[in-house]
Amino acid sequence: MKKYLYPVAYLFLLIGTGVLGSCSKEYETAPTPYTEITSFKIGYYNGQDTIAGIIDGSTIHIVWPGSTEWPIPETVNPEITVSRNATVSPASGANIPLEDGTTYTVTAQNGTAKTYTIKLINGALLPSFVDETAINVQVGTKYTINLFNTAGDGSDSLFLVNDNNEEFKVIHSAQVSVGGINFIADQPDGSGIPAGDYYAKVVNKYNVPVKSSTKMITVTEEPSVPYIYFNHTQTIEVKRGETFTVPIRHYGEQYGINRSRFYYIDPGTGYISFLTLNYMGANEAYNEVSFEVPADAPTGINLESDPGLQIRLTYHGSNLATNGTGYYPHNIKIVE
Repeated sequence: MKKYLYPVAYLFLLIGTGVLGSCSKEYETAPTPYTEITSFKIGYYNGQDTIAGIIDGSTIHIVWPGSTEWPIPETVNPEITVSRNATVSPASGANIPLEDGTTYTVTAQNGTAKTYTIKLINGALLPSFVDETAINVQVGTKYTINLFNTAGDGSDSLFLVNDNNEEFKVIHSAQVSVGGINFIADQPDGSGIPAGDYYAKVVNKYNVPVKSSTKMITVTEEPSVPYIYFNHTQTIEVKRGETFTVPIRHYGEQYGINRSRFYYIDPGTGYISFLTLNYMGANEAYNEVSFEVPADAPTGINLESDPGLQIRLTYHGSNLATNGTGYYPHNIKIVE
């Protein structure tokens, strides 16, 4: 039986050479319908980090980690990625108000649109009072108010506020506030604080206030306690046998100093120690006092910030109080 393959081969030949002609058809891609936000990021911490928005349906949840950067900014410039061929308005990188209700619209290639709404969650940890136990304070004396979430750099400020909403800022006596604020009950200019009952108000460096619910501080009518304060602008270097002079507040002829100590870190042991100074007296205005460094004092030592330069005070000949200096950026050093 014979098989005829030639016609088939001829047919393929005709197709290959295009003798039979060709038929073409163009296909159009349908516009994409996608309207998703796939990434929503906000730079923070001076650009060193980003906050990623959480997309849930049509809501953009933004949890602002205020424990690392306060306050929440009024406006931001989010970087946004959306579905392929879609557009977003406002555009990625545009400046928008960072607040509840701010909206974005994503428009797909086929014209479908979806609106997203920002929901802002404040993760900031503001200072709060451990308790509001009432304390009596005497002008010029050191005290502590216990707080949660104080700024580690000591930038929180403490005010006493009366019923007339008059505020009296007190003096910080520590460089770093951990677990509370250490303060001297006096205003920075040494003008004192009127006797009475006060609310406590803590204000962070971004002027966000937190006020106690009760008048927890009572400034007594007792005589002010003198305290040394520093105003020198560079390290004071004192040699053995020399005297140095420092300012003092609320001092007067009715007061005296019967003991003075220079606290320092012993370089040999690493522990705090003290050197007893010789009190040399006050000037005529009673706003400066002088001390002499003993001839056998150790050298190369720096005044430790707490208790610092400590004095034991008398009032009309009777012991009144012991008061030390607070933190100050410029030191006192005993040298050869």
